[in-house]
Amino acid sequence: MKNALTFLTLLLLTTTANATIISVDFEVTSSTGFWGDGSFSGEDLDLDGVLSFDELISFDGSDNIEGETVDLAGLFDFGDFDIDSNTWLSNAFGWSTTENAWFTWNNQINSVNASWATVSTTITSDVAVPAPATMSLLLLSLVAMTRLKRKK
Repeated sequence: MKNALTFLTLLLLTTTANATIISVDFEVTSSTGFWGDGSFSGEDLDLDGVLSFDELISFDGSDNIEGETVDLAGLFDFGDFDIDSNTWLSNAFGWSTTENAWFTWNNQINSVNASWATVSTTITSDVAVPAPATMSLLLLSLVAMTRLKRKK
């Protein structure tokens, strides 16, 4: 009975630690109209409610972004995305050293920034996935329970 309670306690602890992958679609407009769109996804690793550049998993700005393909490898900087308010902050470095861009690429030569553009965003998915540490803890508890049962 004690072993069963220990196992249930460990199981409850492991099920609460999940990472969440957020996927977002965006559209860029300028004074002349539609300029481009794309998507990005990331995992809020520090659980602060914000996706930052180092938490991105993917970035695809290939739809009309100055006729270029902008992907995660090509990004120079990325503004923080507030998950709760669905707001992409224009706090990435733009063409100069000022922080007024949503994203910058091509070694800071190109940027979508607040001086000429507006950006709208839509969260397309918010999926909780078990964190690797959670899965490891669950596996460890199962192994421990099996060993304890064999000792008896």
